[in-house]
Amino acid sequence: MLSQCYENYEIITINDCSSDNTGKILYEYHKNNPKLIVVVDLKSKPDEWTGKNWVCYQGYLKTTGDILLFIDAGTIHAPDTIHVAIRCLLQERLDALTHT
Repeated sequence: MLSQCYENYEIITINDCSSDNTGKILYEYHKNNPKLIVVVDLKSKPDEWTGKNWVCYQGYLKTTGDILLFIDAGTIHAPDTIHVAIRCLLQERLDALTHT
């Protein structure tokens, strides 16, 4: 996501109670890209929430933009992913867009 051709975006990363080096890795990326990358550390999830929904909601709370693109760790994206998604949303006048 660091090589996107779209100019105005932010990356909200979530460390969801990982027990490996995820947090350390995320903070290294943040240190090298402080204006682009935000790190959110989650300590626990309330019982009334499911894992994925809780994580996405916590990321949403940290956003400053109008359009959200939720992706999972380990996915690889073309440099024009954000540009293509936003163009499709606007051209088709969509409220939401998903890809399988």
